[in-house]
Amino acid sequence: GADILTIDFVKELLTYLLLEPNRRDDGSHASNLNGAWSLERIKLRGHEGVWFLVNVVKICAPYLNSPEATAILLPFVTFACELLPVVPMWFFRPQKPLSTDESDDDDDEDLQDVGHSPQPPNATQLCEKWKSLEMFTTASFLHQCMVLYHSGTPEGTQLLCTIANLIVVRCKTPLQRATLLSVIAFERGVVASIWRRLRMPKLRDEIAKFEVGTLDQFGGVVSYLRLFADAYSHLLMTQDDDEFFGHSAEGGMYLALDDTSGSVQLSLAEKADMVVVLKDLAVSLFMGSALYFYTKEVKALRGALFKVLKQLHVRDERESFTDASAWMSSVVASSIATGIFSRITVEEFRRDQLDFTIGHAASGGTADMGVLLLLKHLPFVVPFDVRARIFQQLIANDRQTRVQIDVDPRVAFLRGANIFVTIRREHMYEDAFDQLSALGPNLRSQVRVQITNEHGLEEAGIDGGGLFREFLTDIIKQGFGPDAGLFRATPEQQIYPHPLARTHHPNALAHFEFLGRLLGKALYSGMLMELPFAPFFLSKLLGDVPFLNDLKSLDPEIHRNLLFLKHYNGDCADLSLDFSICEDADLSGTDNVVDLIPGGRDIPVTNDNKIRYVYHVANYRLNIQIRRQCNAFLKGLFDLVDREWFTMFSAPELQTLISGKETTIDINDLRNNTNYSGVFTPSHPTITMFWIVMEEMSHEDRHAVIKFVTSCRRPPLFGFSQLYPKFCIHSAGDSTDRLPTASTCMNLLKLPVFDSIDALREKLMYAVNSGAGFELS
Repeated sequence: GADILTIDFVKELLTYLLLEPNRRDDGSHASNLNGAWSLERIKLRGHEGVWFLVNVVKICAPYLNSPEATAILLPFVTFACELLPVVPMWFFRPQKPLSTDESDDDDDEDLQDVGHSPQPPNATQLCEKWKSLEMFTTASFLHQCMVLYHSGTPEGTQLLCTIANLIVVRCKTPLQRATLLSVIAFERGVVASIWRRLRMPKLRDEIAKFEVGTLDQFGGVVSYLRLFADAYSHLLMTQDDDEFFGHSAEGGMYLALDDTSGSVQLSLAEKADMVVVLKDLAVSLFMGSALYFYTKEVKALRGALFKVLKQLHVRDERESFTDASAWMSSVVASSIATGIFSRITVEEFRRDQLDFTIGHAASGGTADMGVLLLLKHLPFVVPFDVRARIFQQLIANDRQTRVQIDVDPRVAFLRGANIFVTIRREHMYEDAFDQLSALGPNLRSQVRVQITNEHGLEEAGIDGGGLFREFLTDIIKQGFGPDAGLFRATPEQQIYPHPLARTHHPNALAHFEFLGRLLGKALYSGMLMELPFAPFFLSKLLGDVPFLNDLKSLDPEIHRNLLFLKHYNGDCADLSLDFSICEDADLSGTDNVVDLIPGGRDIPVTNDNKIRYVYHVANYRLNIQIRRQCNAFLKGLFDLVDREWFTMFSAPELQTLISGKETTIDINDLRNNTNYSGVFTPSHPTITMFWIVMEEMSHEDRHAVIKFVTSCRRPPLFGFSQLYPKFCIHSAGDSTDRLPTASTCMNLLKLPVFDSIDALREKLMYAVNSGAGFELS
């Protein structure tokens, strides 16, 4: 039977392992072992390699107390691993009855995966395979393999990687794979040891010269890298920031999950080194000749590296542990110098770039395939300014394709508006919702606005584009403001969808969709909006799922309490918690108790289930509670801006794209991009005094002046040359008693002629701080 298949070989192997090292050179013992191995190799076929592997690991592992013994076992186990089958889907459906007559397409495909003919085997054969696969894919067996790691030798680590990597790779269901990865990731010191093994001189040199075209030569390295990336990524999902950074808590020090021994840990310096090594390797797999060596192993390694690098980059953005230059790549810099990023088109960007072939690449568009892969899957190795310009370029390309109108707003003005709306000044948001919400994606078109006053009379002037910009700014301010009841602010005054908006506001989901569309219109039109979104909400706009670490940006107090519970050493039952949560009061003033799991209010939180409770609470507050609001908002946003384009950015970068850079106002840049009208010229005395006053201002006052004139306190992403219409200063008469005013729709500052720099400074700052609204000239 399969359970005694390897007994003769194992007996010889044990005999050899138990010998004193100096006796292993005896030719007879080595000859006996080699003879038994020769016979064993002939007998081993397909799934029988599972039984060989299980027997060898379970029986021999206790004797692996030296590098020599582990090295002896390594070639035998490596051979057996090559025989291991992919675990078919039917393995995870034990309730399905075995039959020799019935088989669906999925079963046929799965049976082919393990090397058998398309014809289904009989029940006896299927049961035999079931037994071997059941032994092979259990967490308990993987725990046995951990003994190999604890031999403390490079050979033991290599043996563990070989076994564990092939076991994990051959699991098809995410749940089974996650279970096995947990065994590896949370075993004491394993993740740190694997990384240090990778940084040993021999493997470090192999990684440095890694070429996909010679993948066979580096098969061992690929196994190491894939297992490390998968296991460390799995570990990072459960680590909070205090564990990752080693912050003190309650006077103590958190130990990361990969250093529970207290003696084996990955330091921040090692993690910084990890960023550089994995980033350079990932870039080599995404660009150049590496692209054309397309195998499942390469694709899997790319995906694993991307995932763990993204997790590390998110941590680095929250609290830097490496230099910004660590994320940059000389290979990418060379590509930027060639101008290849400026040739990317919308059609190229929408392709499924991970599933291309050489033929696809040869027949592709103007941009190098590797560049597109980087932008979608490793965007942080490309400087933000380059990606922001690509974003603007994609929008311009899309506008030309969809709207079929020249992108120059002045040409659009002469041709006439596509959409014309009349808005009452006293009811701007309500009228905008009634007239624009039904447009859907058509809101990309040019919109012209006519404002009427409280008497129903049209205000003077014609909208050439500037009025709509100011109108959009105003309705966004109203819709996202606290009075609308659709968004609420965190303690840090960052906004996110109100959990109870649907109970406070009629037709709330339609309004969320409309607000998403307005934000999309602002991005599509290149307009900056002062909307300080909460970081966890920004991550949702990028398609990510916020987790425990993101809860800090929503509710720092709940985040702090959950971390306390996670690391609590006492009896959690004494805290009288259960698997339920209390929502905010609704319109009736009643707090609602919600079960986090079925029957949760009757399930107490204990030491055994506290981690589950922590993550259920975080998931409810970050995701479940505002799911419908977020889905509606995203629907509206993606009506105007392709969701794929957002993959180029992180959450903080997306905030910059929406609101501009938090930087000082460059007075020289502003002066060089300012127009003058009326009696003013660059050399006029009043203008000379104005620029002196601007240079002497504090940073906050400079921002206030810019907001007074343009309605946004931050400069355009790439400087004032991008501001349209241009910043303009117009002479407003000789009366020194008159205050400066602004027409924000035209970026126009109307400045009286002053004969004193003190008077100019005083009047300008008084007008700026008065908070005047917009007017149309």
